[in-house]
Amino acid sequence: METIKRHKVNYGKPALFPELMTTPRRCVGQGYYLSERERRELQMHLAFLVREKLNTVDPNAVAVVRDDFRKVGYLSEAQARTFAPILDGLESLQISCRVDGSRLWLDLPAPAALRKALGVK
Repeated sequence: METIKRHKVNYGKPALFPELMTTPRRCVGQGYYLSERERRELQMHLAFLVREKLNTVDPNAVAVVRDDFRKVGYLSEAQARTFAPILDGLESLQISCRVDGSRLWLDLPAPAALRKALGVK
């Protein structure tokens, strides 16, 4: 039997930059937060990236949260290392996403373009 973690995360007031070009990247860790059935039936078009500065496993962790505040996974470790410093000054970042089978794909903006849009070096 699967042990599914049901975590709610407040994403506050998200920043939004729909004009930025994006690249699809996989959400990781969904199996910890969604059952197999939930992953098959998942329907999402928006996601929120939220920094988890107090995460003891990965200090750069960036959670992926649904619009009902439920955590559904994370950015990969490599992506989190890039995006964490950019997101540190935000409550969250709203992005588009899509589901393909049981996989969640996140439309991530180019880090340099996001930094420029935020005025972050």
